[in-house]
Amino acid sequence: GLLVYILYQLAARELTQRKEAEKKLRLSEERYRHIYHKTPIMLHSIDTEGRITRVSDHWVEIMGYQRDEVIGEQLTRFFTRESRDFAINSIFPRFFSTGFCKDIPYTYVKKNQERIDIMLSCYGVRNEEGDIIRSLAVSVDVTEKNLAQKDLQIAKEKLSQYSLDLEGKVKK
Repeated sequence: GLLVYILYQLAARELTQRKEAEKKLRLSEERYRHIYHKTPIMLHSIDTEGRITRVSDHWVEIMGYQRDEVIGEQLTRFFTRESRDFAINSIFPRFFSTGFCKDIPYTYVKKNQERIDIMLSCYGVRNEEGDIIRSLAVSVDVTEKNLAQKDLQIAKEKLSQYSLDLEGKVKK
């Protein structure tokens, strides 16, 4: 009887510890999901087939979609043709072999057909065997920065032309 009682106590302690560990794991996963979804930056994850498995609230807000409209879709569906070709032919193969990419320029097409330039960086989440099973990617909207750079380049060209015209007038 004493042996049964001791075994019962050990089993009860083990069960209590296991339930506590499961509770901590569940809370940790909930915190991760909350941070992922509420971070004020465009986050997304894709599987090895390039299908979206998760997007942040900011991603769907910027892109103009509901979450259920994008989960399971190919990420490249939201790219321009040029960005799609670049991703499929160059970036995806490199990413799925190395598990990393940084500052990749793409152009997204929002639901309202507006285009936004983004700079994407991501890393691969690996399984126990070391195979990449999904990505975690950050997309930064650089549309305004790109427009400002184009405007600056135009201004520089105009200034250069003005300078050449002025030099020509001085020579005359």
